[in-house]
Amino acid sequence: MRRKPLMFADFETTQPNEAGAVRVYLWVLCTHKDRIKWGYDIHSFIEVIKNLRAIIYFHNLKFDMSYIQHYLLSHNLTFDMCEKSGTIYSLKFNDVELRDSMNFIPCTLKELGETYCHTYQKLDYDDYKKPYDYVPNAYDIKYCKYDVLTLKEGLTNYLTELKNVLQENGAPKSATKVLRKLTNAGISYEAFKEITDIERLCERTTRDIYNLIKPAYSGGYVFARGGTYEADATTEILMLDENSMYPDKY
Repeated sequence: MRRKPLMFADFETTQPNEAGAVRVYLWVLCTHKDRIKWGYDIHSFIEVIKNLRAIIYFHNLKFDMSYIQHYLLSHNLTFDMCEKSGTIYSLKFNDVELRDSMNFIPCTLKELGETYCHTYQKLDYDDYKKPYDYVPNAYDIKYCKYDVLTLKEGLTNYLTELKNVLQENGAPKSATKVLRKLTNAGISYEAFKEITDIERLCERTTRDIYNLIKPAYSGGYVFARGGTYEADATTEILMLDENSMYPDKY
């Protein structure tokens, strides 16, 4: 089957009103043919994408996902979401898959543009705090368009360079799988298997062996410098997983 085309999108949203409600007041979508579409609410965005066959990248999908997921649930539309420990990897409904570019480039969109773009950069913006009934102006639309075009150029350049690196370093098969993967870790693992030929050299772990060794490495202690810290049930605690950092060292 023909590979799904890549598209890129972004939302602009309001501040909460007195009832605590927020809304999408502007969205922009860049199609695979470099056509730019935009609209002024979440309903029109879903109407545009629901019949597409495409992969759509957002930068920091977790934020945009909250609006999309609420809409899909409110309208009894079925979807499948890939999520682990609060990290959103993808959401699929109909023949559309939404993905997060931050799983490849974990930085701000401004930093992404400065590092990987030659044509587009994120524009300056004075006031992000828009009231619930805000109506976007011409600069708002331009600002959101540049966000999407910066994402498109930056992620495309990054993935292209990643494929070149894999091809030049003994992992040509992995290079062809870049667009199928959701994270750097997934691509790194494919390259590791290809370069080392580990699947041929090492016997696969069986379920019985996995169950035997899992208690030895699950739930280990982490000792904080300075000893213990007091917290109650409402304290927000940040979880860091060192394993997730290895692609940056690959």
